[in-house]
Amino acid sequence: MISVREALGKLNASNMDDLVPGFGNIAKSALLAGAAVFALFAVLHLTTLPQGMRWTMFASASVTALLLAGFYAGLQTGLLPAHTARFAMRALVLGGWCNSALHLWLSGEAMQSTNLAVVFVAAGILLVGRAEMLVTAVLTWLAWAGAVAMHPGDSSWLHYGIHMSDATLLACGAFVWKRMAIFSNLALRAKERGAR
Repeated sequence: MISVREALGKLNASNMDDLVPGFGNIAKSALLAGAAVFALFAVLHLTTLPQGMRWTMFASASVTALLLAGFYAGLQTGLLPAHTARFAMRALVLGGWCNSALHLWLSGEAMQSTNLAVVFVAAGILLVGRAEMLVTAVLTWLAWAGAVAMHPGDSSWLHYGIHMSDATLLACGAFVWKRMAIFSNLALRAKERGAR
């Protein structure tokens, strides 16, 4: 019978398909969708943002779209080994986080905290390792606190701080639930092997 410690340790294994059947396909779909979304953001940034931040956000979204598309192409064609799907998911979260934090800092609008919150919840769904999730949580709150310090005049920061707290609960809940589901799956597979 596999122990809890062994099961959680295996979550850091390189071949995620052994732990989460279909993880490679999920990662490819997420990368393709992410590349398309950031390509669309790049166009929208050029047409809707004010002059002072237009080209910076366009460049950031374009680079993210190209990075995700490159990861997708590499995994789809087999140029990248299957275990790099985990790194691709980290790239997806990091790209979303960088774009959201940059937009928040440049705009100084508290309502842009929602982008950061969405990325944080996505991190709870997509990431597997505890260390990478903890780093994402710390960076997210530092980015938000930095935005508050840079633009203290907006009276709605408190409202969006509560929103960020909600996002933290959702992200952590999704992350813990997913890890426990993976552990349960591993335990069931160990029982099946023992029965055989």
